[in-house]
Amino acid sequence: MQSPDNSQNFNRYGYCFGNPFKYTDPSGEWAFWDDLGAFLIGGIINWVSNGCQFNVQGLSYFIAGGGAGIATLYAPGSASLIAGGLSAANSIIGQGFKDGKFDFKNVDFAKAALDGTIGIMTAEGGAALGKSLNLDKLLGIGKIQNPTLRLVLGGAAGGTVMGSAFGAVSAGLTGQDIAQGAWSGAKMGFVTGSLSGFGSAVQYSQQNKTNLFTGKPNPVMQSPRNITEPLKSPHEIRLTISSQEMNGDDFVHVTTPAGASNIQQNGLNEGSYVTKWKYVEGVTNGTDFETMLYSKQYQLNPEVQGRFSNGFQILKINGTPTFYSPRTNWVNGVPQWRFYQGASPSNIFLIK
Repeated sequence: MQSPDNSQNFNRYGYCFGNPFKYTDPSGEWAFWDDLGAFLIGGIINWVSNGCQFNVQGLSYFIAGGGAGIATLYAPGSASLIAGGLSAANSIIGQGFKDGKFDFKNVDFAKAALDGTIGIMTAEGGAALGKSLNLDKLLGIGKIQNPTLRLVLGGAAGGTVMGSAFGAVSAGLTGQDIAQGAWSGAKMGFVTGSLSGFGSAVQYSQQNKTNLFTGKPNPVMQSPRNITEPLKSPHEIRLTISSQEMNGDDFVHVTTPAGASNIQQNGLNEGSYVTKWKYVEGVTNGTDFETMLYSKQYQLNPEVQGRFSNGFQILKINGTPTFYSPRTNWVNGVPQWRFYQGASPSNIFLIK
């Protein structure tokens, strides 16, 4: 039953709160669980990073983190600003509690504002630092299949490194203990980075129409939609993924726009060749693919020349192919693998 605390849901004719054109609940079981999940994720992360205190102060950290988690769920694009707000709230909580009691007289709001600003900078800088240092690969985070867990941990890693650097520098400039400053900054960075990563996970879930917590595709349903608009058939649905969410070792297939449409509709043929994203992510000229993928044939076979003259598209293929490099026609090109069993449309994503 959806939302069992709502007495109107015991009326079997009041499905989707009596407004099925505004709300949908494909499984009939998960209404509002995403809100609870976001609250728990934010609350637990903030509570743990602030000492796991079983008292009123610890509860305050948990509630503040939970509120930030829900805010990020509904405004994922503002995750860095929300992270800054949480940093300011944590600063107020930490300053205000003395001997188990909270008093606003103990709070230096200028310091809280500064901590909030540093929180925003840590969230933004941590994300950029994580990508530049390729922390996902170094720490093995990129191998995690669940996108929410992968993005949250990736954000936490980048935020922790950036936060510790901010904390150490700040402590050094103010004559405080550098190690203690780095530790305090690392804790702040862990929270803000995790929240920023959760925001990225929400955006990924919305863009790719996947379940936020399991990463599995949602049932195909549009809400709200014009009732005069026909529903798309499964063959008309195209799965997409942002290039920013790609890992360097993900397998990809390069083809023409028409070929990409056909593959997403019917699947990847048995025996098709793929390479890894890290070898092609920087290519913008289709002619480069002609020489990278068909190096020897490019010289011998005129049909290969101009293959991508009308554009190209790259598809992410989920699965485990067999290493097959070099090919018989491969000379100074990119390493290639082969999907002997092919791949179904549900495992194929158009990279945007």
